[in-house]
Amino acid sequence: MATRIFLVVVAVLFLIATVGWTIVTVREDTSSQQDAPKTSAELNQSRLDQLNNLGLGQLNNFEPVDGDFESIEVENLEPGDGELTVEPTDIISISVNMALAQTGNIFLTSQDLERGIFTAGVQRFITGWQDQLLNMKIGQKKRILIPSDHHANYYTGAAGALPDDQGIILDLEVEGISQRPELNSEPTPISELAFSEPFEELKIEDLVLGGGEEVQFNSDVQLSYIGVLAKNGNQFDANVNIELSLREGALIEGWLNGIPGMRVGGKRRLFIPSELAYGSQSQGNIPANSDLIFDVEILAINLDN
Repeated sequence: MATRIFLVVVAVLFLIATVGWTIVTVREDTSSQQDAPKTSAELNQSRLDQLNNLGLGQLNNFEPVDGDFESIEVENLEPGDGELTVEPTDIISISVNMALAQTGNIFLTSQDLERGIFTAGVQRFITGWQDQLLNMKIGQKKRILIPSDHHANYYTGAAGALPDDQGIILDLEVEGISQRPELNSEPTPISELAFSEPFEELKIEDLVLGGGEEVQFNSDVQLSYIGVLAKNGNQFDANVNIELSLREGALIEGWLNGIPGMRVGGKRRLFIPSELAYGSQSQGNIPANSDLIFDVEILAINLDN
């Protein structure tokens, strides 16, 4: 009897060991398959599927484009009003819908671009986008076809990277020029500023225009600055000859939108609403929901970037 029990126990243990080994092997095989590098075609298809599944709708009056195209093509949809046109240093507000040229499925809108407000002449996005913005009139609408070699691996945020074998279509409208910076050679000292009403949008004052190289998005710059709270002029930070990178995620949006377009030797005052600064999060000496004011001077640009 004892022998039979022993044999049964041994058999059960053997069965358990066999099943466990099989499960581990299957998991390893599955993991190996998942970790295997994707081919270029598989990667593009994965990106395409992700974009098509966002469910943001389709472009109006869209005709599918058969395959990729070689150069940027532009169609004027509406002429716009008045004579005022966009200049490189303007802070502008735009409406954007970006879609795949083969399907018309939208994957990026103005809501993905910090309310669609940024410096017009700064190459912050896909090549060809900013070029078409310059000299547009308020209310003017364009449809821009951008070939794949102008956006390969461009990362759209939540939507992920674009397929590098797919052209895209951009419907673009200039809604307004939020600000055209003006020279203020006799500004109020920054420590004496105080505002009781919240800032509604980014505002810029050029204090010194500067005559050196122009700052672009993605530049590494050497600068000096002073930062104060808009409500009372209390200084919360200052730095002299510090090097910073004007890159997405590295600085607050108010700086990314307000500093490009400056030139070496230039000084600029930035009036930044809280949603383009630190929002509802406190940051050191900065309380939550604080509008900020910065005086910034550009000392040098790393031209290698």
